[in-house]
Order: sequence, then C-alpha cells, then structure tokens
Amino acid sequence: MAPRYHTLLMDADRTLFDFERSEAQALERTLQDFSLPFSQEILRAYIQINEALWRKLELREISRSRLQAARFEGLLQAIGAPGEPGQLNERYVEHLGEGNFLLPGAAQVCRRLSKACRLVLVTNGLHKAQTRRFATSEIKPYFSGLFISEDLGCDKPDPAFFDAVLTALGNPPRRQLLVVGDSLSSDIQGAANAGLDACWLNPKGAARPQGLPIAYEIRALEELVPIVLGK
Repeated sequence: MAPRYHTLLMDADRTLFDFERSEAQALERTLQDFSLPFSQEILRAYIQINEALWRKLELREISRSRLQAARFEGLLQAIGAPGEPGQLNERYVEHLGEGNFLLPGAAQVCRRLSKACRLVLVTNGLHKAQTRRFATSEIKPYFSGLFISEDLGCDKPDPAFFDAVLTALGNPPRRQLLVVGDSLSSDIQGAANAGLDACWLNPKGAARPQGLPIAYEIRALEELVPIVLGK
C-alpha cells in the first residue's frame, strides 16, 4: 500500500529534538564559560526572554541578528551581571549545536517512515547550531534534506519559506506533503498559509485553536506512523 503522504516536512525542535534539554545544557555551559551564575531560576528567566523574542521574529517585528543579542542583553539585565551579549550568544550557539538529544521514539519513527516516504527537516533554528547537531544525530541517515530559515531568508510561518522548500524538492503536488510540528504559530500556521496538510504534535493536550486547519493531532510521535502509512 502506498503511503498517504510521499514527503514529510518535519520540524526539528520539540518535534524530533529535545530542545529543552539542549537549551538548558547550552545555557549552563555558556554562563560557566564566562564565570556567570546559573540556576533553574536563571534558566526560566532566559526561556521567557528568548521565547518572547522568537514570537516577535515570527511576526517579523525583530530581525534574527537583533534577537540573538537582545536575549542576552535581557538576561544580563535580569541577573544584574556585566557581560558582552554578542560574545555570550556566540558561545551559546556553539554549545547548542552540541545538544543533539532526540525525543523518545524519534529515531524509531523516522527510521520506519523513511522506508516509505521522503523525510525533510524544516526549521527556524540557527544555521550554525542546527547543521552541527543534525550532522551528528542518529536520524541524519533517514533524511534527504535540511532547510533552515536563516539560509532561505524567510521564517515559518511565511509561505515563502515553504515555497522555497517545495521548489528545491522539485515542486511535488502539495496534496502529497504533510507538515509535522509542535508549534501552532510557525509549523501549523505555516502549513495553512502554504496550503499544506498539517499534523500537530500536542503532547500536553493543549486546547485546539478555533479557525486553524489541522488535519491531524497526535500526542506522541509514534501516532504519526499509521497516519502516513494508512495502517
């Protein structure tokens, strides 16, 4: 039986990769490198600052370069410590690329699906971090492409991001593609903007939004297999 979808456009962070673990490790190592304090409270403060800035990026209210400096400007201010935000960010991105931790079941699901369809990684993450962690990841052999918004010059949910990906893939019929991701604002909204089906990975059972087309909703990545293979 042919798969329901021939190509899966899969998000990276929080869909396949354990971003929380990588983020915590990278921040701790970065602050240690500069003899700055680290604690769970500081980690929570950084996450709050960083996520607010990424939301602004998706809305095109801030540039990627400004985001990277601003998050450490905000953190240094929050902890009342001196430092050079640009240097902190550069070291942080290096450490982030060291964290290729996968979420449970990710490798097994990718291995199985790769036998039936084409897997492509699509991410808004930073080029330096994403290429390094992907290159050393267990799932790399199962993917035929890696598309990073920083390289394409546009970010999910901009339809231009998906247009660029589809062009690189030879413009397959959109009905043959499925976007898989955890973010409503970038992955699912991006799929809707591009006229693609979407599968929302919703492990915490968050409320389903009104008015946003979601073809499938799953709690665990393993649930993606019967959706794609039609079994």
